[in-house]
Amino acid sequence: MRFFSFTKDNTRSKHNEDSDYHIRFGDRHGFAVADGVTRTLYGENLPTAALASHIFCRYVATCVVNGKSMIESFKIANAAIRGLNEEYGITPDTVNYLDRDYISCVGVAACLLKGGSCLSYGYIGDCGIMIFDAVGMPVFVSENSLAQLEQIRNLWGYADEQKTLFWRKELRNNPGRRGLTFGALTGESAALFYVKTGIVEIQPGDTIVLFSDGIYPCLLHRAFRMGIRHIIMDNELSVETVDAQVERCLGGIADLALDDDKTFIAVTVS
Repeated sequence: MRFFSFTKDNTRSKHNEDSDYHIRFGDRHGFAVADGVTRTLYGENLPTAALASHIFCRYVATCVVNGKSMIESFKIANAAIRGLNEEYGITPDTVNYLDRDYISCVGVAACLLKGGSCLSYGYIGDCGIMIFDAVGMPVFVSENSLAQLEQIRNLWGYADEQKTLFWRKELRNNPGRRGLTFGALTGESAALFYVKTGIVEIQPGDTIVLFSDGIYPCLLHRAFRMGIRHIIMDNELSVETVDAQVERCLGGIADLALDDDKTFIAVTVS
């Protein structure tokens, strides 16, 4: 097994709120990628959502390699995020969904099982996982309904503050509401309703990519997928060479005009 991680800051002078993590315990490898949900700050010095991303990645990856089920690992990570919010006085009694919204994130986690022959995964929100074979053909791609829901929200006709309240109070972590809703790890127990888990077979030569939404459009390009495979098979693999090679791959995508954070972990099973 070989792997590497990559992250690239956004171009909006905004704090990078992505995070990634890998941990090994015996023959089990745990991986996680998270994307913090950008907060509304009206002059109050509250922490960025990067804190929630870091907590999620470390908790969920550590739990899965120690034998916890994927959903139990998400539950533990979500509880840790609830503790983070309580530290800053953000509780169901104090949250206002604007300048005192929950510190939160979305994320994806995976654990290689049975010597790398299968992969347990879990995700929430628009972080996801793609698996492709030795010639770059995707064999598994996680679903993402959040992108469509964002378009619906943006065309709803609300002003900015109304739109924010509608999104966070009415649509987020509200599975009892009729209609489309979505989940994010805020510490609320309802978030776990939106966690999707599964197990997928892995064959030798497959490449697994855990990603934040900023990198997903790049993964649609076969040249980028094969670039990842080429990098990961490089015997001279190092942080410096990886970053430079990934940047070259990104530069080769002519229609790339994205300003979001971009983070992924790539794993190839031999």
